[in-house]
Amino acid sequence: TSPVGEAFRNRIRKFPALSSCTTIDWFSEWPLDALKEVATAMLSPVDLPDKMKASAAEVLVTLQKSVEEMSHKMILEVKRYNYVTPRNFLELVEGYRRLLEEKRKAIGDAANKLLGGLKKLDDT
Repeated sequence: TSPVGEAFRNRIRKFPALSSCTTIDWFSEWPLDALKEVATAMLSPVDLPDKMKASAAEVLVTLQKSVEEMSHKMILEVKRYNYVTPRNFLELVEGYRRLLEEKRKAIGDAANKLLGGLKKLDDT
């Protein structure tokens, strides 16, 4: 029997925690095409050749899908849930962009330091 109706309303009134402390599981997986489109769009402002952007998007999609597969395996084997949401994918792509920017800056700083040292050696 369905709990919806007068009996359900009465139960909710008697036990308000049923509605205020309940979370609906809205987690659903995105299809591969959607993941790739989102990754490609988020990587478009990054200064990389198009071929490299496409490869990076593929790697990010593969990472997301492999984590989803391992999460399903974990549910079956260990009976523990690990939710992999589209938000996780967005954070993954954004993290890649941030890391790329940080590493480029660090390499640029190191290259400038090296050039400065070489100039001083030339001067002496």
